[in-house]
Amino acid sequence: MENKRIVVKKDSTREIDISQFLDFDQITITVGEYSNVKILGALLERAHDIRLRINIKENATANIFFADFAPTSHKIIGLVKLEGTNSKGSWKTSCLSKDNEEKTYDISFIHEAVGSESKMENYGVATDKSKLTFKGVSHIQNSAPKSSASQQAKIIVFDDDVVASSSPSLRIDNNDINASHAAIVGRLNDEHLYYLMSRGLTEDESRRLITYGYLSPIADNFDENTRNEIIDAIEVRF
Repeated sequence: MENKRIVVKKDSTREIDISQFLDFDQITITVGEYSNVKILGALLERAHDIRLRINIKENATANIFFADFAPTSHKIIGLVKLEGTNSKGSWKTSCLSKDNEEKTYDISFIHEAVGSESKMENYGVATDKSKLTFKGVSHIQNSAPKSSASQQAKIIVFDDDVVASSSPSLRIDNNDINASHAAIVGRLNDEHLYYLMSRGLTEDESRRLITYGYLSPIADNFDENTRNEIIDAIEVRF
């Protein structure tokens, strides 16, 4: 297994595009004390199984964004370790699965230190006969009082043959914390669809517009060129 290792030095501000490291099976990023890192992954044309491990030190922050519109089956396993006091980590995914694709996002946070914070948001749209899975664990260890963890996972299902699952979970070893999680898997809201159709749009146009509004906000976290590529990928693939 090829492992790409990246170390962000103390007191740094950095943006890391892991799309350029997709030939590696595992990517390990260590974020030094008092650093602020933005980690970007735009999976638009190809992707394979990837393990991403992020170690966050004292008073450091790492925000991770995945825009996944690649026409491939793959599994993304993310492990974020909040190792330092007041360390912060967030993960946001926007994903489309269609045809016979099988995509899995298994994202976990481990809180090891006092006052650590994590936030996970996964948004997906699944069509045709595809399979889409969001799962993961936020584990607040006994050594991490005053910590907080938030999980949210939503999948819109368009077709009867789709297999979709959303199952984030919490593991809490300390009572002096704040934690919440929510998971929703469901069909497109008929009221929204009928409203758009009543305004003159076809059913396909309405579905496309709703999908675009649901998945496109992830693009705002990328530079202009990549943002345009993400928008194009959503429009072409749906």
